[in-house]
Amino acid sequence: MSIGSSEHSFTFTRKEELIGQTKIFVIEEDRNFAEVFQFNQQIAGSVMSLVRQFYKGDSVQLPLDVGDFGTMEEALALQKPRERENLSITPSV
Repeated sequence: MSIGSSEHSFTFTRKEELIGQTKIFVIEEDRNFAEVFQFNQQIAGSVMSLVRQFYKGDSVQLPLDVGDFGTMEEALALQKPRERENLSITPSV
């Protein structure tokens, strides 16, 4: 995968999990993938969608572009400010 002028490769693994009597498949990404896309979750979601298609056996058409890669500062600027919660405890009398 190209990000700007750099090329990156990532490893994904699929493993089976049993929840009750139901077998599910879990796809895990390598640590590098999580670090590279920690502030670009929209791109990570698009890539994971392609990986899921591949593991399901679906035909996968690779796009030329999966989004604009933003910096940590840009990601933080897009976040909504958190409202402060009143966590004070009033003793009951």
